[in-house]
Amino acid sequence: MLRPHATEALSWTDIEVLRAPWGGVEVELYRTAADLARRQRLSTFDVSISHEETIAFAVVSAHASNGVGGGD
Repeated sequence: MLRPHATEALSWTDIEVLRAPWGGVEVELYRTAADLARRQRLSTFDVSISHEETIAFAVVSAHASNGVGGGD
């Protein structure tokens, strides 16, 4: 999970969900979100999305490159 400090803000434009070449979706991080993920050693993000007529939702699972979630 991306955990910004109280003085740190994430912009919605720093996180993008894109169509993957294989037909699924991928998460791309930019600027502050990418920096935060590097500091927390988060390297892989799995995403699942769905929608109905009036609602859409996504669930993202973040995986640490060292097998353990970590802060700074």
